[in-house]
Amino acid sequence: MAQISFRGVYAGTVFVAGQRTDSVMLINVLNNNTTAGLVYDFLNREFIEARNLVIAEDGRFTVTSGAIVYNGRIQNDQLTVTSNISGLTASGLKAPLNGSTQAFSGTYPGWLVTPTAIRDHGMIITADGWIYTYARTSATTADGAVGRINAAGEFTLNFVGGTTAAGKVTPIAGTPTLTGFYQRGATFYDFIGGRENAVNDLVNISTRGFVGTGSSVMIAGFIIQPSAKRVFIRALGPTLGAFGVADALADPQLELYKGSTLLLANDDWQTAPDAAQINLRPDKPTDPKEPALLVSLEPGAYTVILKGKGTGTGNALIEVNQVE
Repeated sequence: MAQISFRGVYAGTVFVAGQRTDSVMLINVLNNNTTAGLVYDFLNREFIEARNLVIAEDGRFTVTSGAIVYNGRIQNDQLTVTSNISGLTASGLKAPLNGSTQAFSGTYPGWLVTPTAIRDHGMIITADGWIYTYARTSATTADGAVGRINAAGEFTLNFVGGTTAAGKVTPIAGTPTLTGFYQRGATFYDFIGGRENAVNDLVNISTRGFVGTGSSVMIAGFIIQPSAKRVFIRALGPTLGAFGVADALADPQLELYKGSTLLLANDDWQTAPDAAQINLRPDKPTDPKEPALLVSLEPGAYTVILKGKGTGTGNALIEVNQVE
């Protein structure tokens, strides 16, 4: 089954004639219609910003910078890029959702306060400790940097112009907002930004019931809006028995539908497409016979069907949790 949503941050290393460079290509997909492409070219001290990229249903996109045309594709959480310049390529992976800096991870558009002006500013932090930042310097130019951030929010940056900076981010308690600062040379900069698409919405639903056969299976419906979301879906059967629930479903199975189209199915969570990431979650099923799905979904209505393997019946619980 093809990837349902390309939502995520993809960081690719740029290669010239097979040799790794210090340049980075970043594709940040907020949903399948809102994408930003950034290229940090430290070799030529150049920053390329491509707003509102269009990603086709098969994951293909194009970034143009002057005479260079980058042809990219996102497939199976991997980024591959070729160009019209012989030997100029890029490749990378989707940033994981779990890691030491996931407390800060997200996309934060906002403002950068310089000693002389307030500029448009953006910051992207991944759960595995990468930080990317860019600021508008004029109507047609921008400046950017890439670096590393630790679990305390302390970071270092390398700018395309060759300078470096050190700083720190701090969440504002009770809000999806980051504030922070960094020092670049002898100059201090302050910034603030709110996490992209942060809304007050439901993040978890669950229900328990008896799972029969035929039309008596358990059905749960939910709607994704206003933008794409990452969700974790799990079903518990044998685990319920440990909590005194009688006649627990011995071997539950999950099916995810959009309309009448089956998108994904799972029997045992270790065989799910994103089993490695599920294994990192503290709420992963405790029994190997329990199914789970970790999936990105575009806006729309979805249905989850929980049934027993074969003709199995019994009590079970189904949950849908928003991850981002």
